[in-house]
Amino acid sequence: NTTLLTDKLPGVLDEIQIFWNEKKYPLLRVSYRHSTIFLAPQSHCDPIKYSYNDSLEEKTLDAHNWINGNQPDKGCEDGNQLYNKGVRADVLITYPIQEIWRNRKFE
Repeated sequence: NTTLLTDKLPGVLDEIQIFWNEKKYPLLRVSYRHSTIFLAPQSHCDPIKYSYNDSLEEKTLDAHNWINGNQPDKGCEDGNQLYNKGVRADVLITYPIQEIWRNRKFE
């Protein structure tokens, strides 16, 4: 229930079925239909800025736009990018194992 995400990504939250504050994932936003990722502070060009930003909505929007976008991956040296070079590739490379991960037997 976030205005920023519903305004900037109309219909996307419903389409990917986002859940908030699940028992297994308190105070986090997750989707069981699609991969849920967490980008560590070290994956950001400015990890201090990331660490002090308390807006999970902004972090979610930035990550969604980057991972699902097609901007050139120039890395932090460019000055206009939020993430280290290769972060998008790392996420996309793990996509094929999503079904295996989702269907695994655990807990």
